[in-house]
Amino acid sequence: IVAGEAAPFDDKPIRYERAWGGCGERALERRNPVGRGVADDARTLVDTPAPQIEWADEPVAAAGGSHEPAGLGAIAAHWMPRAGYAGTFDERWQTERMPLMPEDFDLRYYRSAHPRLQLDRMISAGTPVGVDGMMAEGPLAVTVPALAVAVTALFDDGTRDVVSPEVDTMILDTEGRRLMLAARAAFALGRGKRRLRALRVEPRSGCGA
Repeated sequence: IVAGEAAPFDDKPIRYERAWGGCGERALERRNPVGRGVADDARTLVDTPAPQIEWADEPVAAAGGSHEPAGLGAIAAHWMPRAGYAGTFDERWQTERMPLMPEDFDLRYYRSAHPRLQLDRMISAGTPVGVDGMMAEGPLAVTVPALAVAVTALFDDGTRDVVSPEVDTMILDTEGRRLMLAARAAFALGRGKRRLRALRVEPRSGCGA
């Protein structure tokens, strides 16, 4: 069972429903259960839409086998590989640790970007980013700006910690042709007099006020 000849098109949504994946009564692609191409019996795929979204280095030419689902959207929390980082919710967890997360919980569970879109370091200011082939208007080229903000942690003993948050999520909106950034800063809750009381986000120039 092979994929038919590709037809020309003007535009097409980049959705996981159009990428490799899917499920049957027995077969299941846990990395993309809503996709196309996975079936209990490959013969049932005849005259059905083939995966249209694929990686250039891993084209889907025929039914069967295993492929890495392609996409640019967020990975659902119950899909792999995210679900594999959630930890073990067993009887021991219920009796000894609930409602806290399991001891083998991995922070990578919170990474919703496709594994191919994840970086091994924080996104620094001045980094050039480009997207090509996704818009009729032409390529989108941007430079990651510096975030002129500071996060101040106020503690019960009157002390404070001031940090510059690091950018850990970047979203390129190709329709609005804009760049959106999310930054993160973490503080220990503490205990006793050194207990965290409040967080304040403000322009860096005023962080000493």
